[in-house]
Amino acid sequence: GVKLASKYSPLIAGIKREYWSRLGLPIHADDGWAGQGRDSQLAGGDLYLVDADTVLYYKFPHQQPLEAGVITRRDPAAYGEFFTALRTTLAGLVGGLSAEWQPLGKPAGQDKEAETLHPTPQEVEAAAELENDVTRTVLQDVISKNSVFFNKLAENRERASTERLVDRFDSLGMITRDYAVLCSKTGQQILRVASRAAIEDPSHKNFKCYICGKAINEETVDEIITASDFGKKILTDDYWLLVRVVEALRRMGLSSDDLRLHRDEGLVNLSATINQEAWLFVLATHRLTLGDAYLISAHVATEAVAHTVIVSNARVSNLMQSHLERSNPDTSFDVVDSLSGLDDRFDNILREQEKSSLKQCLESFAALTPIRVQDLILQKVAPDAGKFPEQLTEPRATPGLPTGPHLPARPAPEPVPGPGNGVRTPLPPVGQQAPPEEEAFYLEEVMPEGSEDAP
Repeated sequence: GVKLASKYSPLIAGIKREYWSRLGLPIHADDGWAGQGRDSQLAGGDLYLVDADTVLYYKFPHQQPLEAGVITRRDPAAYGEFFTALRTTLAGLVGGLSAEWQPLGKPAGQDKEAETLHPTPQEVEAAAELENDVTRTVLQDVISKNSVFFNKLAENRERASTERLVDRFDSLGMITRDYAVLCSKTGQQILRVASRAAIEDPSHKNFKCYICGKAINEETVDEIITASDFGKKILTDDYWLLVRVVEALRRMGLSSDDLRLHRDEGLVNLSATINQEAWLFVLATHRLTLGDAYLISAHVATEAVAHTVIVSNARVSNLMQSHLERSNPDTSFDVVDSLSGLDDRFDNILREQEKSSLKQCLESFAALTPIRVQDLILQKVAPDAGKFPEQLTEPRATPGLPTGPHLPARPAPEPVPGPGNGVRTPLPPVGQQAPPEEEAFYLEEVMPEGSEDAP
């Protein structure tokens, strides 16, 4: 293996040298480099264990640039010097390197039209409340009328629960509350005040209804619920759903700046780079149409998206999901059409894809040692990820560096690799593959208009 500093002890070369040492055989400098057998995916490489849950690696794929990276659940910034040490060592072995490190993968959402979103704590709390369909419907009723009497709002609802919702809306600033005095004879509003206490104010004790003549404190009092500007904003264009998803992703380890926002004809798309792969989160509150499917497929092709997650509070049909998968065979699709437990659902999706990325990253080391070192490393950094299949298959393009359970891999600000990023030198060209043309009319052919299960 490549000898770096004393703090970087090679795992694979170390295992081999232990065998040679015990057998009393001479150790040659290049014995740790060669892959074993004609089917080896690597010309050489090694792994370095530096912490309890951190693995550094480099590998030389046949006819491809050198790749290096770090797999960790810690802050990857602590391991930036590994790339410098590796490059310096290799330059000494081969007499210099002309190329600089380049980040693996394509950062998502770099176009100037993309937005970023930084939800406020108030927005986050309000969005969590509006996950509930009943809660959202009550607020929509208030907004549709701008102002509504509480007795009218609770007319066809359970009164106590409606009172609790109104109190919650008030505490979150989504409504304002006033009180009206109504003529008991005609129901006409004769006075509006900011609180019930104002009605009992002694200065009003001689005030009487100008219609029926009764004293104010003898008339009917009802509460007026009015939608605030904030309440209208959080429901307009389903802004609450966008805030809810952004907050769920932030809890997974991404920052708001990692998420690039695009709005496209009724759909909201969030793009991100996670573990050096492009992810797309599609948000919709309506049932997806064929037109929506075309827009999603176009975005997937343009951004070379590896993983797409559709988030909707309306059911996504199996036919729609099947169509998207057939039209985009190089992209995985997950559907979240229930907002209950959204954080756990995202966590499961990202963990499963993380395991897949880890396996793809490590499986090529299998030919460098008779020990199934990839299984051992996987058990160390992701104990519940499962084992590799006995028969290894040719992996697709190396996904690059998994930087932790859900931490996004960021491109380096300088040509020298940023800590925590998988890197290659030089970066090979990346091709794009559009979805098959023949899938364009798939839904129209197999599902006639008006069919019950049509998407």
